[in-house]
Amino acid sequence: SNNRTSGFGIAWVTLSDTPGDFASYIVKVDSVTLTGKAVGVITAVSTVETVDFTKLNDISELWSSASIPNDTYTSAMITLDYTLANISVMVNGAPQKATIVDSTGAAVTTIAVTVNFDPTNLLVIAPTFASSSAQRIAIDFDLPASNVVNLATSPATGAVKPFITLATSAPDYKPVRVRGPLINSSVNVGTYSVYVRPFFDVVNSLGSLTIFNGPNTVYQINGTTYVGSPGLSVLSQLSAGSTMTAAYTTYQPTATPSTSAAKFNSTYVIGGSTLEDFYTQGLEGDVIARSGNTLTLSGSTLQLNDGTSSYNDANAVL
Repeated sequence: SNNRTSGFGIAWVTLSDTPGDFASYIVKVDSVTLTGKAVGVITAVSTVETVDFTKLNDISELWSSASIPNDTYTSAMITLDYTLANISVMVNGAPQKATIVDSTGAAVTTIAVTVNFDPTNLLVIAPTFASSSAQRIAIDFDLPASNVVNLATSPATGAVKPFITLATSAPDYKPVRVRGPLINSSVNVGTYSVYVRPFFDVVNSLGSLTIFNGPNTVYQINGTTYVGSPGLSVLSQLSAGSTMTAAYTTYQPTATPSTSAAKFNSTYVIGGSTLEDFYTQGLEGDVIARSGNTLTLSGSTLQLNDGTSSYNDANAVL
């Protein structure tokens, strides 16, 4: 019964790309800082994530649900780490790991890119309860504009100068993938909640999010397909905290600034043993041959249960 607020609101940070001609584009995304008119520079996301941007050609990924001080923000700085980058291009129909350099030909380590918000659509973080009035920071990494590939060298060379766009109201033709362990479900309300654990992360929780079920939402849970409420009911019976989920959602914004949050509406949800868990390791890639139970994968990524991953530009057989 008072008028005081915490002084913080919420921003949802999503990451996507404009696709380029790469078999893999694995770099570390270190952080996002914001510059506010009153508070100055603050850190919105500081959890380092390994990202393969070729996996973000057709989707956006929810990177975090972050608490942000109330203010009007004019710019953001995104830091990329190329020190252990694994970037492969197609050479004669096969992926080849490229040597990455900057515009001067020197080896690339960390690059910080500052992007200004549209002056007519600045990021305004208002006092909020839960996720009401939450705002979205949509980051898009333009791969063709950021890289010049020289196939005449051996191996191929990629000159990097990152070009990134930033928006508070991104064009939402891409689904937003929300990955993380289950918190709880509200079957009667038609929602479930997760801790945000994006990309290959197996440890961190970068905020939480409530996802809305629809009558046509498709669920793949423990190898079985459900549609609509029956799928949410089955999901609600799984173990909270240890059950991993990945939801492909549509982002439904409201007018900004607004007294209510936008919504993430699920179209396709994967959960249970259908998805990777905390205890197993995985290998993913393009299947180019099969002989009985033996598969040959091209451009494969090995995901270890210690949170690390490695890309193999040679063929892998399993």
